[in-house]
Amino acid sequence: AKIYSEEGLKGLFQGSEATVVGYLWYGLTVYPGYEILKRYFAAMAGPESFGTFRLPLVLLSGGLATFVACIGVCPAESVRIRQVSEPSLGNGSQVLERIIGESGWEKLYEGFPPLLIRQVSFGMVKFFIFDYFSEAVYKFFPI
Repeated sequence: AKIYSEEGLKGLFQGSEATVVGYLWYGLTVYPGYEILKRYFAAMAGPESFGTFRLPLVLLSGGLATFVACIGVCPAESVRIRQVSEPSLGNGSQVLERIIGESGWEKLYEGFPPLLIRQVSFGMVKFFIFDYFSEAVYKFFPI
C-alpha cells in the first residue's frame, strides 16, 4: 500500500520487464532441459539401471537444468534490483547498458553463487516431487 500511495502503479511495476525476461528464459530452459537431461541419463543408464538409480538421476537432471536456467536469470535479477533501487536510471535495457558500462559483464553475475544455492536446491526438489507425483497420478489414472 505504501509503494502504491507514494509512487502509484508505476512503482508497483518497477523492474517488471527484467523479471519477465529472466523468468521467460527460466521457463524456456529449465523445463525442457530437465526432460532432455532425464531422457539422456535414462538412455545412458539403460532401463534396468535407471530404475535403480532413478532418484539421483532425477535430482541430477533437475539440478543441471536449473543451473543452465540461472545463467539467464542472474543478469535479469541484477538489472531488476538496480532498476528498483535507482528508478531514475530508466528502463531495463538502459539499466543493463549502465551496469555493463560502469562495471562490466561480470557485475551481472555477482549474485550467481547465492542464486545457484537457492535455485538449484529448489529445482532438484521440485523435479523430484514432480517426477514421483506424476508417476503416482499416471498409475492411479491410467490412460
